[in-house]
Amino acid sequence: MVAVPWPARHCRRRTYEILEVCDPKDRTSRLVNAVLMVVILAAILEIVLSSVAELQDAYATPFAVVETATVLIFTVEYLARLWASRERGPVWRYVLTPLAVIDVLAILPFYVSLVFGADLRLLKVLRLLRILKLTRYFAPLKMLGDAIKAEARALTAALFVLGVLILIAASLMYWAERSVQPDSFGSIPQAMWWSVVTLTTVGYGDVTPVSLPGRVLGVLIMVLGIGVVALPAGMLASRFSAELQKRRDRLEQAVEEAAMAGPLDAEARARLAQQGLDMGLSAADSGEILAPEPPDLRPTDPPETLHCPHCGGALHLTGTPPIADPERLP
Repeated sequence: MVAVPWPARHCRRRTYEILEVCDPKDRTSRLVNAVLMVVILAAILEIVLSSVAELQDAYATPFAVVETATVLIFTVEYLARLWASRERGPVWRYVLTPLAVIDVLAILPFYVSLVFGADLRLLKVLRLLRILKLTRYFAPLKMLGDAIKAEARALTAALFVLGVLILIAASLMYWAERSVQPDSFGSIPQAMWWSVVTLTTVGYGDVTPVSLPGRVLGVLIMVLGIGVVALPAGMLASRFSAELQKRRDRLEQAVEEAAMAGPLDAEARARLAQQGLDMGLSAADSGEILAPEPPDLRPTDPPETLHCPHCGGALHLTGTPPIADPERLP
């Protein structure tokens, strides 16, 4: 193994901290991430506007300049991440990560079209995958990705069940409607269009059963589709809520650890609030966790009442004592 000179190793470590660690207190990292976000948004805007024929004809040169500049920036970013990934482990592990694959797909269409001299339609569509690069910089998108990853097995099972039901529903409708509507239900693959549209509760209405058995099956399949489609949505919602609560707990723990060192000043509160935003929490959630505890306004136990030994009237430690009952005066 060839030893890396110290300056190069230090530079690689610093590059890794800027691009991957993204410490909120690192101004350089925050600046680089902000610039990359602007570049990603500019690339997406260029792709969307260039799809309009009138705009493409009028602004072909500016669009080409923006496309070339953004691809060069993405290429430098990918190579820098590839080089800095040695700080975390072998390079091939980074190459196989989802975000690294997204980085490659973001720049690949440009170089393919440059080599072959033509911009294919498929490559134009693939250019829109650059929007997935925003998952590096938006914590809510990371939270959604974590939720999907955590529920991957359950979602796979739910999608498998949905696929089985689509096939069964298409087979039943083929049996019920093939003689009445051979154009729409003449085969099981043809009937699968109606099956998918119905089970997913989209209901285009372009293909509908007309026979009595077909309509009865249609009602049952519609009712079944409501529960089947809601199942993966409920899984994701539950896991997303759990991920949000996990981040709230982490911020609360960070606040407690910071409070153990002493009262939180304005700088510490601002740092913790930024940490909550980086976790994907809203400003309201972070403010609620960081809000000072309200003072205890519950009334204390009243002091024991003293009475005058002569008239029996109540005595007060402060203020003017009440006038005693004249009838009880000596």
